[in-house]
Amino acid sequence: MPQLITFTPNPALDITYTVDALKIGSTHRVEDFVYRAGGKGINTASVLAQMGYPTRAVGFFSSPEYLADLEKRKLEWQGRFNFQPLPMPFPNRQSVAIVADGDATVFNEAGPNYGAMNPKDITQHWEQAWLQALELDWATPNAFVSINGSFAQGSPQGMLGRLISGLHDLGCWVMVDTSGQFLLEAAQAGADCLKPNVAELREATGITELPAAARSLLSLGARSLLISAGRDGLAYVEHPAAPAHTASLQIEWAAPGMTLEGNPTGAGDAAVAGFLSGMSENLPTHETLGRAVSWSAAAVPAAVAGVLETEMVATIAAKMTFQTEEWSA
Repeated sequence: MPQLITFTPNPALDITYTVDALKIGSTHRVEDFVYRAGGKGINTASVLAQMGYPTRAVGFFSSPEYLADLEKRKLEWQGRFNFQPLPMPFPNRQSVAIVADGDATVFNEAGPNYGAMNPKDITQHWEQAWLQALELDWATPNAFVSINGSFAQGSPQGMLGRLISGLHDLGCWVMVDTSGQFLLEAAQAGADCLKPNVAELREATGITELPAAARSLLSLGARSLLISAGRDGLAYVEHPAAPAHTASLQIEWAAPGMTLEGNPTGAGDAAVAGFLSGMSENLPTHETLGRAVSWSAAAVPAAVAGVLETEMVATIAAKMTFQTEEWSA
């Protein structure tokens, strides 16, 4: 089986508080809380390991408590979870999720706490870190790689495109789950698959109509899209043989067929894990898409991101619905 690798450019220490109700302007006593190494790539790698797929998690991991949690996972999933920290000069940021009434309110720090450091020095430090990352000594030829999440404030421009190009030179298949200008950069670099949600797709392209927004990314160079539509499931579309701005697009939809309550924070990361594993096994598209949906939905009732309620996977798969749609030019 090809090597599976996740790359997390902006990892976060995830803090999850669960309360009965969230009241703005009030003090809440929190008795149910969890601290975990987080970031979208770590969540994806953890799900893959839990589901039996050996995975290497790579990223700018630096904080002692963050590294300690990764060591715990390595011991827990012996032989299935390994990690490689890339040198960086800053502590990892934090992400706080407050779960109340089945919904999660999330506060994401944009990047590490730089203190009084000026922007020029911040960028210079990141440039050094990225130059080491782009040496790709952590990558395996012909691996299936997901690049997951945001990029820290102060990150130099153009690094994502260079990373995708370098991985392609090694024969790797590359999936990217990011947003904003970085989603456009990944498309222009010819990423094999982009995974925006509907809001991210519209925000990055500036186009409200979903078919036109998808065409925009495909026209830039993305080879396929996996679009997350929340409870409506996932849509998959490949770059057509004809120019994307004129050709009809064939869309495959899959939806869980049931409503699950809980914390949806890690659902998209679980979808990436399901899709990446299916592509690495060369499964038919509908099977890969179905796995992504069932893993994504099974992440919602889990207590924290990066974990599935595994007993729910088969139940969700049995109730899943599929449909094909055509988006005309």
